[in-house]
Amino acid sequence: MNNVKMISRKQADRIVDDLLDKYPSGPQCRFAKCHYEQNEKWVQRYNAYRKYVVLSSAAPGLDPEKAASFGYGDEMLTMVEHHIGSNTRSYVRTRYPDISSTAVSRRQNRLDDRVGSAVRRFRSGSGRGIYKVSNDSDVALYVIANTDTSACFLVKTILATAGFNTKRRTYASRVHVASAELLKGLTDQTVARAKRRQASYLREIEDRTSRAEKLTHLIESVLELGEIQPDLLSGDSDE
Repeated sequence: MNNVKMISRKQADRIVDDLLDKYPSGPQCRFAKCHYEQNEKWVQRYNAYRKYVVLSSAAPGLDPEKAASFGYGDEMLTMVEHHIGSNTRSYVRTRYPDISSTAVSRRQNRLDDRVGSAVRRFRSGSGRGIYKVSNDSDVALYVIANTDTSACFLVKTILATAGFNTKRRTYASRVHVASAELLKGLTDQTVARAKRRQASYLREIEDRTSRAEKLTHLIESVLELGEIQPDLLSGDSDE
C-alpha cells in the first residue's frame, strides 16, 4: 500500500475556508445547504446541547464513510490539522487578521469541532498510518504500519538490534497519516531526544564515576585512620 502524499499549506487553507462556512461545499464543490440536515448533540465546553449540520445521505457523490468530515475524509482533515498546528486560535488570527476577537473565537470553535472531531476519529481508528510506539528505550519511536500489532513488532525488531529488552510490553497508537515526509520529521525529533537522553546518561555516569573515585579515596583514608588512631589515643592517655 502506498504512503500518503501530504497536502500543501495552501490546500489546507482552502479546506479551512470551506469548513468555516456553515454549509461546506466539500472537495468537489457539490454540496449546498439543501444537502444538509440539522442534528443536536451535547457539547461539554458549553455544558448544553448544541445544533450542528451533517450531510444527508442523499448528497450528490457522497462517500458514506466521509459524511462526518463533509466529504473530505478523516485522513485529509488530519493533514489539515497538521498545518493548523497546536494553537488553532493563533492560526485563525494569522489567517484572518482583520476580524474581531468574537469572530476569532467563533472560527476557532468551529475548526476545533469539525477538524478536531475528524482527527480524533482517525487516531482512534485502525489502518495504515504513522504509529507512536512507547517502549523500554525511554524514547518513543514512530513507524509507518498497517496495524498497532505490526507497529509494535517492527519497533521490537529495532530494539532487539540495539540490545534493549523486548519482553516488556510496548504500546502503539496511530497518530498521523502514513506520510514519509511527516515520518522523517518525527524521526529527526526522536533522534534529537535520544541524543539529549544519551548526554544526560553520560553526564550521570561521569558524576557517579567521580563520586565513586572520591569514595575510594575516603575508604583508604578511613582505613589508614583506623590503623593509626589507636596509637594517637594511646599517646593522649600517656599525657
